[in-house]
Amino acid sequence: MVSGLPPSNIRPGLPEGLDEVTTREDLARHLSQLMRETAGLSLGGVVGRANELRKASPRLVTLARSTVSDWCNGKTVPEPEALRTFLLACQVPEAELGAWRAARDRVAEPGPRPDGSVRVRDADPRMLGVRRSIQLRGGEDELPAYVPRDVETDLLAALAAVKGRGGMVLVVGDSAVGKTRTLAEAVQTVLSDWWLLHPTGGVADVDALAASPAPRTVLWLDELQRYLEGLQAGTVRRLFAAGVVVVATLWPGEYGDRVALPGRDGPDLHADAREILHLARVVDVPGVFSDAELARARQAADGDPLLRTALSSTDAGMTQALAAGPELLTHWKNAPPAAKAVITAALDARRLGARAPLRREFLAEAAPPYLDRRQRGKLTNGDGWLDSALEYATTELHGATACLNPSAVTIGQLDGYTSADILYQQVLDL
Repeated sequence: MVSGLPPSNIRPGLPEGLDEVTTREDLARHLSQLMRETAGLSLGGVVGRANELRKASPRLVTLARSTVSDWCNGKTVPEPEALRTFLLACQVPEAELGAWRAARDRVAEPGPRPDGSVRVRDADPRMLGVRRSIQLRGGEDELPAYVPRDVETDLLAALAAVKGRGGMVLVVGDSAVGKTRTLAEAVQTVLSDWWLLHPTGGVADVDALAASPAPRTVLWLDELQRYLEGLQAGTVRRLFAAGVVVVATLWPGEYGDRVALPGRDGPDLHADAREILHLARVVDVPGVFSDAELARARQAADGDPLLRTALSSTDAGMTQALAAGPELLTHWKNAPPAAKAVITAALDARRLGARAPLRREFLAEAAPPYLDRRQRGKLTNGDGWLDSALEYATTELHGATACLNPSAVTIGQLDGYTSADILYQQVLDL
C-alpha cells in the first residue's frame, strides 16, 4: 500500500468475464468498474495514486485524467505499461496483472505486420545490438540486470511524444556506455506491443518500409551511421507521416561530423544526414554513471553476480567493463605467443599477490617461461618482441580498458603495467 493513501476495498480474485473480453467496449467496462466500484477511485484519484507510486518506481508511466477517461469510455486502448500503472494504482495484485494484459492484447492488435518484423516485447536484445556481457563460471550466456539511467525520464518522454504522430528518437553516446540497452528498455516500456523492424538489408529495407508503411511500427537503426550515407530525408519524413517511430543510436563524433556545416567552397556531403539528425529528438547518455545510477546498480547487484563483478572494476566504467569483458578474454586467449605470455605472467603475478604496477624489466624476465622452446627461439630481435607484445596487450577495446593498462604517477614517467580488473576476475573463474 502506498504511504498516506486510503486503503482500497478491492475484492480478491479476477473480475467475472475478464477472460472473455474481446472488444474495446468490454475492456472499457471492466476498467471503469475496477476504478470506480472496486478501488473506489475517481479519475483524479487514480491519477493521484499513480503519481504517488511513481515516486518509488520512476519507470511507471505518468497518467492523465483525459487519457484514463478515454480508456474507460472505449475511445482508446491503454498501452501495456500505462495499463500496468493504472492497475497498480487500483491495487491489483501482481499475480493478476497478466490476465488484464491478456484482455488488453485481445483488443489491441498492432495492425498489419511488416515483413521481417517482430513484436517489440519479443525482440532479442542481442539481435538489436546489445553487446554480449561478461560471463562467470557456471553462468548462462545472459545479460546482466538492467540499471535504469538518469536520462531514462527524458527518453521515455521523447518516445511518448512521437508515439502518436511518428518521429525519431536518437540516443547519442560513446562506445559501450549502455546506449543501446537503455534505448531497448525504453522502447519496451512505451511501445511493447508495436511491430519492430531491424532492417538487416540496410537502406533498401528502410526505403521499402517507406514505400508501404505499416502503422504502429518501430524502425530500429542501431549504429545510425551505417544508414546515413544512403538514407534520404524525404524517406524519413514519409515514415513520420505514416506514424512510424524511428529509434537510433550514434556516437558523438559521428553526430558532430554530420551536423557540422560544410566549408564555404566545399561540397555539402552530409546535407540529407544533417536534415535527418535535426529532425530527431536527441538524448545523450553519459559515459560515467552518476552517484544515483551507481546506487541503483549496487542495489541491483545484490542479486546479480555480473553486476557485482563489473562494479568491482577500477580501470573501466561499469558498462564498459560489462561490454569489454568478453573481448578482453578473447583478446588474451587468441594473442600471439609472446603477448599471451606477457599478459599471463602479469595475471599470475597478481594472483600471487603482486599489486604494484609490473615494470617492463619484470615482464621481460617473467614471460619467457610461458613459451615453449620453439616459441622462445623465434624471439631473436632483442627487445623488439617485448615491444610488440606490450603493444598488443595494451590495445584498448571499446575505448574502455586493455588486458594490461599503463600506470604512471608522473606524466611521461611510466611506472609499469597492471592487468585489467575485469579480465583478472574472469580468468580466476576459468
